[in-house]
Amino acid sequence: MLIVTLATVLAVELLWQFNLDLRRTEAMLVRDQAQQYALGVESWVIDLLRTDIAEGGGDNDNLEDPWAQDIPPLPIDGGIVEGFIVDLQGRFNLNKLLGQNGRLDRIAFEQFKQLLVILDLDPGLADAVVDWIDPDDLASLTGAEDDIYTSKIPPYRTANFWFTTPTELMAVEGFNQEIYDRLAPHLSVLPPMSVAAAKVNINTATKEVLQSLETGLTPADIERLVQDRPFDDRAAFQNNFGPEVWSLLDVATDYFGLTVIVSIGSTRLTMYSLLAETNQDVIPLLRSYDLPVPIRTDVDQDE
Repeated sequence: MLIVTLATVLAVELLWQFNLDLRRTEAMLVRDQAQQYALGVESWVIDLLRTDIAEGGGDNDNLEDPWAQDIPPLPIDGGIVEGFIVDLQGRFNLNKLLGQNGRLDRIAFEQFKQLLVILDLDPGLADAVVDWIDPDDLASLTGAEDDIYTSKIPPYRTANFWFTTPTELMAVEGFNQEIYDRLAPHLSVLPPMSVAAAKVNINTATKEVLQSLETGLTPADIERLVQDRPFDDRAAFQNNFGPEVWSLLDVATDYFGLTVIVSIGSTRLTMYSLLAETNQDVIPLLRSYDLPVPIRTDVDQDE
């Protein structure tokens, strides 16, 4: 009787482990399949952007271009693939708060403070953001350095380095989920040494980012500007801004954010790709899976 009981228990345990291994293997295979579908969409979008460059569209990017249209739900075996592309130069690039010499860029800093005010947020948050990435340990007026962060539970230190993702703001003193959610649709994180990444594409920028470019601009001013889009070149919109702002604006984009969502059965995979136009070509600079990605705005979806 004892032997039969032990054999039965052992058989049940082996069968249970076999079923677990089988389900785990199936899940891994489906996830790998989903990843290949996502990479296939990325290749398709890269070809789309390359075609845009070849046809001369790379010198003028706007929300009427083919790349700006949603990727419609595409049926695949057992599920669907969908996605969208965001112009990351239509947002404020957090990494331009510091110049290439590692020192504060005063113009970008004032623009960021203005953006916070427009969104009804505390402009003093800008000091904490700069302290998070600047190389020194001296806290700004309303900022925070290691003495603040090391007293938290658990303790940590400032990055003292460029942002790698907008979600990094959640670690900065003064930020919470509500503040981040309000600010995130207007932010991007782009390569710090790129000249193009420091410019805003006026044809795709959110209304809040446009208004932050210059003090004194009203929502009505921005509405009229948006109605006049797209602009063919920089000269077409210069009358709307002072000379000190002209160097910050462009009508072309070099950085795009692609989000692909693959659903197969109960498996859901999200892939984010940072795509860059360089030397008349398009290459992926970064990929991440199942992490927070750029949030679309009304401008991204409706115009």
